[in-house]
Amino acid sequence: MFTKIIAWLKSQFTKGKSEMTEVVQAVETAVEAIVPAVEQVVAPAPAVVDAFEDAAAKIKAVYDKLGIDVHAWDQVKALAKAL
Repeated sequence: MFTKIIAWLKSQFTKGKSEMTEVVQAVETAVEAIVPAVEQVVAPAPAVVDAFEDAAAKIKAVYDKLGIDVHAWDQVKALAKAL
C-alpha cells in the first residue's frame, strides 16, 4: 500500500517538474522576444534627456537675461522630466 502511495507521489513530482520546466521555457522564450524591443525603446533615452537638458538650459538663460526669476525652476524641470 505504501509503495503505491510513494510511487504515486513520485509520479506527481515528476509530472509537476516537467510542467514547471515547460513554463520556465515559455517564459524564457517570451523574455527573449521582448528584450530586444525594450532595448530599442530605451536606447534613445539618454539622447532625449540630453536634448531636454540643453533646451531647459537655453530657456533658463533667456529668463535670466530678461531678469525673470522662475521661483520653482528646479521643480518645473523635474516635473517636465517626469512627464
